[in-house]
Amino acid sequence: MDAIRIHMNAAVSDATDNILNFRNQEIPLRQLSITFYLKYYDCLTIGKAVARARATHSHKLDSAEFIILPEKKLQYCTIDDRRRNGKQLMTFFDACTDAFAGLTRLHLRNLKLAETDIPNIIATCKRLEYLRLSMCQTEDSVLQLQVEHPRLVELDISSAGLELVELPTEPQTIWVQPECPKLLSPVLQNLQVLNLDELPEGRDIAWTCFFLEAAPSLKEMCITVWDHWHYNLTKLTIYGFQPNENFMGYIRHVMEAAVNLEDISLYDRKVLECCEVLDPKIEVAPSRYPQTIEEQELLRKQIIEGLVMASPHIIHFRS
Repeated sequence: MDAIRIHMNAAVSDATDNILNFRNQEIPLRQLSITFYLKYYDCLTIGKAVARARATHSHKLDSAEFIILPEKKLQYCTIDDRRRNGKQLMTFFDACTDAFAGLTRLHLRNLKLAETDIPNIIATCKRLEYLRLSMCQTEDSVLQLQVEHPRLVELDISSAGLELVELPTEPQTIWVQPECPKLLSPVLQNLQVLNLDELPEGRDIAWTCFFLEAAPSLKEMCITVWDHWHYNLTKLTIYGFQPNENFMGYIRHVMEAAVNLEDISLYDRKVLECCEVLDPKIEVAPSRYPQTIEEQELLRKQIIEGLVMASPHIIHFRS
């Protein structure tokens, strides 16, 4: 950390302490936003000042924001530096939990944290509405957030190097804004088959089109939209069944959604009298409806492949 930034950080620390502790108490404190470097004693001064102000004026403080920057510039940080930044942050956090508990917005950058650190921060920051994690990693590449939070409505994670983020089931809809297609292209350039399951019914699904830009090799894309499981549906009948991806994919989706399904009856095309007088020049593809027991058994296995608790015995080929 160069001398200029050390001086600036100390100045921010002193100014925060002076403003919060020695200002005219008749002037209400509505909003607070502080940007500072992760230097322990400066952080401690800021944290203690905010905690005292919150204890005195919590009913007047509408919003409070910490933007915490690492001491080293991003391009000079190593994995050990990020891990050291993470430990410094948690030391600051443990010493000033009262200050963090009053935050409504928190920005963290260039840290490597233990698996439980982020859930602990979220659980402590009871008023938190917005959390941004930029270049923040965890010791495990999977981030599990199983904390129910009454106010957190926006979680911004960028360049985190995480393989998976597991979010809890809340009554509210969780909206995920994907990365810019240009940034994801190197990762998804070989993706050919994509399945998007359980998209909320009635919500905008246009965001899924970003895969068309980010994955130039994409050949198949399947979207499943529903809002709840169907417990009442017990029978499905299809006339005109053909053993293609359209019909078989549809049946699989119904079997996944209708957990109490007892019977699936599949019929061949209906032959109508009007079909006999069609212009002979009009080509009609011959039916591929399975006729033999072997063909029917093979289709049953293909339909239920990979489905949990699905039984092939409920699938009937009717004549």
